[in-house]
Amino acid sequence: MQDFENSICPVCHGKLFADDDIAVCPDCGTPHHRNCYRLLGQCANSARHGSFTWQPPALKEEKAIPPSPPPGFHLTQNDRVGHVCPQCGRPSTSDVIFCPYCGHSFSADVRGSGGTPFPPVPQMPPFPGGFVHIVPPDPYGGVDPGLELDGVPVPEVARFVAANTRRYIPLFSRMFGQAQKETPQEGEPAKADVDGQKPAKHRKTGRNWAALLIPGYWFFFRKCYKEGILFTIASLISMALFSPFLAAVNESLVKIVQTNAPDMSAQMWDALTDTLFKSAPFTVAGLIAGAVLWLGTRIVAALLADYIYGKRVFSRLRVIREEAEDGAERENRIRAEGGVSLFIPLLAMMAVNFALGLLGLI
Repeated sequence: MQDFENSICPVCHGKLFADDDIAVCPDCGTPHHRNCYRLLGQCANSARHGSFTWQPPALKEEKAIPPSPPPGFHLTQNDRVGHVCPQCGRPSTSDVIFCPYCGHSFSADVRGSGGTPFPPVPQMPPFPGGFVHIVPPDPYGGVDPGLELDGVPVPEVARFVAANTRRYIPLFSRMFGQAQKETPQEGEPAKADVDGQKPAKHRKTGRNWAALLIPGYWFFFRKCYKEGILFTIASLISMALFSPFLAAVNESLVKIVQTNAPDMSAQMWDALTDTLFKSAPFTVAGLIAGAVLWLGTRIVAALLADYIYGKRVFSRLRVIREEAEDGAERENRIRAEGGVSLFIPLLAMMAVNFALGLLGLI
């Protein structure tokens, strides 16, 4: 293996040491820190490929005697060693930025108390004009874009989801099966052939906090209109079941407020308990049924919303792939049927408020 020690990483401009995890470009041979190479996503010299071959830097003659520390610097037994220089091996205090013996910069190799290293923070080379190059996050959440999910290419699923693909692509991979190759190579066995077993069942539940709080609006936001209507109706029914009890409580509280009694808080609590235990049986039954329905629909939505949404995504994509053979027509349908809707949840919110007004609940 070629020795890259004392070479410079072209991404973070830090020295490469013998114990570093080094990634070498297969085209030009440029060595990088592996984390730097992954963060950049390509070789730092990719623009020069075809006419450039990396050459190791010329070795400088090492000085027989390291330079002396600056005047006034000394390390006593009471000082805690904050840096151990990787270049000359000498210890120094934790308040220095450069090694006082050889001048090595600790900014690329920060070490905490006791010599425990922190991971290096690679810096991206600036673009012309002074703008810093920021690597965008992986839109597929770590899933290989060359694979398929439930028979649909991963990039096509991501274009249909449009918003928050970093969450949904890995989630769909767990719910609907691991990503499979689009075109398996000839003679390559399938996963079931390799394992000799049936594919394991995949988890269909998730944790969707938005669907827990506002289930109907979340389904409308993701264009699952049937489910949005069902959960919205369930919420309205639960509120209607609450209404007799809430009306009785409100009537008692209004009377207490009008009396302006000094112990108003205690009277309000007594009014609440009296209404609960002295109301008609159907009022209490409506309160319990409404509470169960209200809480149950939200728990179901929180657990199954992602799976329901995934079923819609893959069913619509399969229909689009069957009906639209032309690439442009397929992309237009994906943009039209996929993505999210901001107008429909607002319209549903106004409709719910209107319905509550008719029921006298607001």
